[in-house]
Amino acid sequence: VRAGWRTCGLPVDRDGPTVRLGNASSAVALPPRPHARATPSAVFVARSRQGGRHLGARAYDALAAAFRSAGVELRHCCEWSTMSACEQVALFAGAGIVVGMHGAGLTNIAFTPRGSVLVELKGWYKNENDLFRKVVQARWGGYVGVNTEPGEDGATLQPASAWDRVAACALAVWRGRDPLAPDAEG
Repeated sequence: VRAGWRTCGLPVDRDGPTVRLGNASSAVALPPRPHARATPSAVFVARSRQGGRHLGARAYDALAAAFRSAGVELRHCCEWSTMSACEQVALFAGAGIVVGMHGAGLTNIAFTPRGSVLVELKGWYKNENDLFRKVVQARWGGYVGVNTEPGEDGATLQPASAWDRVAACALAVWRGRDPLAPDAEG
């Protein structure tokens, strides 16, 4: 991760402090620092419509509206073939929340700042694993798994207002709160 940031000219300290254990090749990550911003930036990792593992257009609109009503703009990403590796690293290095359908694009969570949150939208195709949860937790981040259902034009949630709860939960986790506690947002 740090090598990717260095190669792209980004400050290395985005990852927070680590402590080397003598001559050991491993390091222990220290707890994350408090977030510098009051509101996170959020990135939605889109998938192509091929293979059926994509979020439907209406579902995406409802998700983006839910984040917007919470004061967070959800940036739609990515045309992988037109972005350089450094553009991709820079985009994710500034993301506090990453949202997307289960798939390879979520590996970019490794470039997010320590303490970021991943919202993994899981499909009905029953082929999920916990790889991305492990990646974000190794970065001292939070994880929200959401089981979607098939819709007319891709994955969705019913009722549409359920996306409000997804956004509120992601923000509560980013702020270090228990999203299920009575005083949590949403």
